[in-house]
Amino acid sequence: MRRLFILASALAAACAMADTTISNVKAHQAWPFDPDIYVTYTLAGDSLNMVGVAVSWDGQEAFIPDMSALSGDLYNVSAGQHRIRFDTGKLGWQGKALKNFRVEVSVPGEAYNYLILDLLTGGYTFVSNAPAGGWIKSDVSYATSKMVFRRCPKGTFTMGASDAMMSRMGMNPSNNQQLKAHQVTLTDDYYMQVDMLTLGHVHSITSRADGVSASDITYVNDTHKRYTSFSYRDFRCNPSNSNPKINWPSTGYSVAGESLLGKARTILAGKLPAGWIIDLPTAAQWERACKATTPDDQYWSVGGTVDSTGDELTNFVKQVATTMIGVAKQPDLSLETRLPNGWGLYDMIGLRAEFVLDQTSSSAAVDATDPVGPNVTSGNPNRLVNLARGDNPSILHANRWCWYGYSYTTGWFSTRLCIHLRNVFGN
Repeated sequence: MRRLFILASALAAACAMADTTISNVKAHQAWPFDPDIYVTYTLAGDSLNMVGVAVSWDGQEAFIPDMSALSGDLYNVSAGQHRIRFDTGKLGWQGKALKNFRVEVSVPGEAYNYLILDLLTGGYTFVSNAPAGGWIKSDVSYATSKMVFRRCPKGTFTMGASDAMMSRMGMNPSNNQQLKAHQVTLTDDYYMQVDMLTLGHVHSITSRADGVSASDITYVNDTHKRYTSFSYRDFRCNPSNSNPKINWPSTGYSVAGESLLGKARTILAGKLPAGWIIDLPTAAQWERACKATTPDDQYWSVGGTVDSTGDELTNFVKQVATTMIGVAKQPDLSLETRLPNGWGLYDMIGLRAEFVLDQTSSSAAVDATDPVGPNVTSGNPNRLVNLARGDNPSILHANRWCWYGYSYTTGWFSTRLCIHLRNVFGN
């Protein structure tokens, strides 16, 4: 039996949250029969959706190992002592002498900014930075066989629009109380898809779910463009059932197996960490991702249209916000033709609509923690569709200011997926 030899083990831990610490990190091998590496650590303070792991030896720069080769207490970890197992066979380390081996277990930092999900294998990797010039321009596979997600931090933000902003937008605040500014707290990080869903993504998901091998999947022209021919029912429910029993939030994260999300979960079963759920975002998650680093109650008037190239926009807009896709450009389904927002998300401002989980509501908005929207169980409830001022290319702002409810019908809109790191219903 070939064995891995750790000639020296340097232990490290890091902390990125004031109330959470990781300490007592130790690496060892269970001699003489087990060649794998075991790492133990102690977590104190708040629970974590995930812990960060990085390794190095022989003085090389620390890197994140293949997460599929790690098991144990990596995700949804509470305070206490924990253990992680490194499968050295999968990592290709067996038989190597790892001099000055070092492992770091930490509160996740920038190294986990982006999650790249391989739709053909179900595997995933983390990277810290986006490629220069955008994901799709650097590699078209990010619009076909791979999805990129950006980690969005938990926290409290202002959702909705102030009376002053609604007035500037030509709206009567007293008639739009469901849109008024209110404080929303999200208690967990989440990963939001950087680009909208593409034809290529849908082709990869449906082909793999139908049993087509990864090597036999081919892509035709325009598969890198965004996917628009769908309804909410296609995503989560039974497309052929006029009265679907799948109904957020009463049925939670449940989806029909034949829906697009049902097929996505089929190919990802056992691949994503336990407790992580791929679905549409909630309205609150979508708006927090849309606003990103934008100050509350802020908007920009850029004058005229912005259907020109990015180089013709003002420097101010380049620096502070996603640029719009004006009405004249909306038939063009290309992605990443404008700059990303402060968190690296593309095209969140300017489209007519994007689907989210929530149902529509006419009730006045109120402060909330992890809101899931109203619960209408009779008939076919209208679904909330986020509108980021796509009907007026002279205005650019980061607050979602209007909700359009679509019944289960196909409309002109797009969407992006979200990886929820915890079930907010607790079941």
